[in-house]
Amino acid sequence: MQSEIKCTTQIPEILGLEKDTLTVGRHFYLNCEGLWDKEFDFSKAFAVVDENSKNTIKVFKIEARNSNSFDVDMILYVAGELKTTNFKISDGVREIDLGAQSFTVQSVIDQKTEKPPEPFGYIVSELQWPWQYSVIAVLIFIIVIGSLLAQILNKMKWRGRIDRLRQYDSPLQADSQFYKEIRKSEKKEFPISDIEKHCKQYILRTYQVPIFELSNRQIISYIKKKYPRLKTERRQIFNLLQDIRILQKDSNIDKRKKFVEQCYRFVDATEDLKSRGQL
Repeated sequence: MQSEIKCTTQIPEILGLEKDTLTVGRHFYLNCEGLWDKEFDFSKAFAVVDENSKNTIKVFKIEARNSNSFDVDMILYVAGELKTTNFKISDGVREIDLGAQSFTVQSVIDQKTEKPPEPFGYIVSELQWPWQYSVIAVLIFIIVIGSLLAQILNKMKWRGRIDRLRQYDSPLQADSQFYKEIRKSEKKEFPISDIEKHCKQYILRTYQVPIFELSNRQIISYIKKKYPRLKTERRQIFNLLQDIRILQKDSNIDKRKKFVEQCYRFVDATEDLKSRGQL
């Protein structure tokens, strides 16, 4: 069956674009009417254009509106007068000849202020880098730089904490200093502030952990990282720190004495560990 087709151009209105003006990259439709082989399968339809036009015409969709008309959704990529000598659609078996088509395409560049566009090569593209991609790229850059700065600042912070451990140095060994200070506190019935300070100071000097600047969780995490094998000792330190919290709320003399005894046992066990070269 010989197809007899007549096509007209329809340009949908878009806010911000000039009405009924075909520009580079703007969607428009060829509304085609006439007679064609009704066995034609529009679900498989694709465009067939002449060699000179194949890089300047992009067809997105071909869809029948009714038994006598169909639409061709397309874009043109060059400005000026565009004429096709061979424009058909095919479903792979049958073809519908749309005949010669002529389009007047305006440039999206202001001709008064800009140079004319360079001739298009084999690959034609009017796509621009989306501004959203630029925002994402900037955000990723900021996150990466922020992460690096955070790591540097964190290392500097830890270095400062370790350096400040020197202020707790003493001619006395850590255990000797602990025993001496606890005996002094005994005369005052073991004030909670004193026994907390002496217990923590012994842990600080023995394990080289900035105990006065960290939370209990950070203290245990630091010791675990530095001394991964000392599981029992970490648990003992955690229990001591928890008991200190309890004593700060309920510090009767019997509980304070019991805590001091617990500290003595911890110090003795730790010194034994040191004497065996395991700390």
